[in-house]
Amino acid sequence: DTTTDLAAARSFTEPAGGAPHPHVQLARLADAAFEKHSKLSKARVLNVGCGAGRAALELTATWPEVMGSDFTARVLQPAYAMIERGIAAFSVVNSKGEREQVVALGKDYPDWNATRERAKFYQSDPANLHAHMTAFDMVVAFDINAKVTTYNPAAIAPHLLSRAKAGGLVMFVEPATDAVVPVATVLESLEGKCEVVAEPATVDFFVSQLDQNESAVTPFSVVVVRKL
Repeated sequence: DTTTDLAAARSFTEPAGGAPHPHVQLARLADAAFEKHSKLSKARVLNVGCGAGRAALELTATWPEVMGSDFTARVLQPAYAMIERGIAAFSVVNSKGEREQVVALGKDYPDWNATRERAKFYQSDPANLHAHMTAFDMVVAFDINAKVTTYNPAAIAPHLLSRAKAGGLVMFVEPATDAVVPVATVLESLEGKCEVVAEPATVDFFVSQLDQNESAVTPFSVVVVRKL
């Protein structure tokens, strides 16, 4: 399945030239934001739009309980395989335009291999999460407004905020140029329900393109709010 392969490739192949992996970068941004702005203890974090799970797996190194969710069920298959067996197999397009198999092994990721079973993954609409997906100390939402990830995009931000604890953080990370719901609109939808603790800033992510064998620097808008 090309959709599953692309999600796995984005999670478990490293950018060329030593560039930072975007999902590792996301997890580090989330941890830094929590340390700087939260008044809560680290207990429970949700990664929305998790794809094949790399950022969620990275977060298991610093959080006792991690949930990842994605609107598309099949992209979660590599995440399930990794937490259960410590291996995820997928195919990529090589420089000759041919597909070749790649096997990612948990043991090659020492930062989180020993903690990977802290992660749980669920298919869920980000505007209507499962009932048990609540009371989070932090919600990390990555690239969820730039594509079709729900039947009601405008409802995503308020719904995610409702699933955070009082005083919990929500970090929105959206493409700076083509988000269906721009960060400014996100903040308008949350007015009176939260305080902005980190004003919108632009951060470059080295994101894989659809053909899997090319990547490009993509600017994302990042904002962090704290639930009242």
